Amino acid sequence: MVGALFDKIFKYGNPNNTKLSQGNRIGVVDIGSNTVRLVVFDAPARVPVTIFNERVECGLGRGLGQTGLLNPVGTDLAMRTLGRFTRLARQMRVENFMLVATAAIREAHDGGIFVEDVKKKVWLFYKGSFWG
Repeated sequence: MVGALFDKIFKYGNPNNTKLSQGNRIGVVDIGSNTVRLVVFDAPARVPVTIFNERVECGLGRGLGQTGLLNPVGTDLAMRTLGRFTRLARQMRVENFMLVATAAIREAHDGGIFVEDVKKKVWLFYKGSFWG
């Protein structure tokens, strides 16, 4: 299950938090203990339709119980994956882009650093694609 939200919901593409309307394309990235997944939906009036679903095994939480830290190899792979997923979202013209993270990020001593790095990286790739 998806846990902590990045700043309640780390969101790009809908800066005014306007209500989703028919035809919006939504991208959700779930940063989990083992995988990072991107799912993109077309959101017609009632039922969203999945148009893209990909996951990469990153192993962010590997060794967390022993070290209290995110796995450095997993962190590197997750950052590269997030860059790729962000570029894909731009190419698919995602209008609302959200990132969520599970317990590994909350529990890791370096989880806050990871969140800040993610914010910077995703913003660099995503900014300017749909507004200013």
